[in-house]
Amino acid sequence: MKLSVTMIEFLFCMVITMNPTMVDSLAFVKPMRMMSDAVSSSGYVVTWEKSVANGIRQMHSQANPNRPFMVGIVGNPGSGKSTSSLILSELLAEEGCVVMPHDGYHIPLDDLRKWEDSADAIYRRGAPDTFDPKSLKTDLTRIRYGDEQLVSVPGFDHARGDPDKDAHRFVRDEHKIVFCEGLYLLHDDDGWEGINKFFDLTIFVESDVDACVERLKIRNLCIPGYTPEEIETRCEVVDRANAMTVERSKRNAELVVKSVASSKEDEDECDVVEGTVNKVVNVPDLVVEQIVQQVMRQADVRVYV
Repeated sequence: MKLSVTMIEFLFCMVITMNPTMVDSLAFVKPMRMMSDAVSSSGYVVTWEKSVANGIRQMHSQANPNRPFMVGIVGNPGSGKSTSSLILSELLAEEGCVVMPHDGYHIPLDDLRKWEDSADAIYRRGAPDTFDPKSLKTDLTRIRYGDEQLVSVPGFDHARGDPDKDAHRFVRDEHKIVFCEGLYLLHDDDGWEGINKFFDLTIFVESDVDACVERLKIRNLCIPGYTPEEIETRCEVVDRANAMTVERSKRNAELVVKSVASSKEDEDECDVVEGTVNKVVNVPDLVVEQIVQQVMRQADVRVYV
C-alpha cells in the first residue's frame, strides 16, 4: 500500500499517542524533523510544526467534541518550545487555539521567602519543587473536564520576576485546542506526577543541552541582583541541573521532535532526513493494518484508510 505523507503523519501521531514503542518500526518518521523554508505569519521559520499541525488537526477532528483537545509541549529553556507553540497555534488558528505557558505556576517569591531554606529555594528557582503543580492540575481539570465558559490562568511577569494572575484566558466556546508548554509537564516526581495524563498528545522538543545553557547565560543577564559572572555560574549549577531533569522526562513523551535550537551536527543530520520524509513512502500493508488496529483498539476515534 502506498500512503501520502499526510496520511502517514496522521497515523503516526495517532499511534504514538497510544503506543510509543511502535515508533521504532516506522523508520521514516524517526527522528521527526521536517526542514522547510516556510515562514509563519509572525515571521518564524516553520520546520516540524507544519507536519505535526496536520496530525493534530486530524486527531482533533476525531476526538471527543465535548472537551478541548489538549497538547503538552515540553523542552528545555532555549529549546524553542514557546516559539513552536505559537507556530502551531497559528497553523491551527481556524480550529480555535490558546497557548498556556506553565511558568505562571512558579511559587511567588514572597512564599519562597517563608521556606526554612528560603535562600537556597530562591537561588534554585526554576527547579521542579519551586513550582505549584497542584494549582496547575486544578486549572487543567477545570479546562479539560469542567463546564466554565471562562477559565483564567496565571502567566509570568519577567519584569517583576513573579506570576501574573489571570494573564491567560481559556474561552470554552472559542478555544478547541489548548497548547500547554513548559519544562515539567512530563516530570513524574515532586508533585508533577500524572499531569501528562491531561493531554491528548505530548511533544518533547529535543535540543542540545550545552547550547541551551549558553543561550540562558545571555537571556538571564536580565535577572536582577546577579553579576554576569554569577549568572554564568548559576546557569551551570542550577539551569543545567534543571535541564537534565527535563531531559530525563523525554521518555514519557509520545512524540519527540528536533529543536531548531539544536547543535550543528543535529542540523546536518536533519537536512538528510528531509530528503526521505518529503516523499510518498511505501509502507508494508501489515504495518498499516497494525497501525489502524492499534488506533481502533485503544483510541476513542475512528480511522478510515
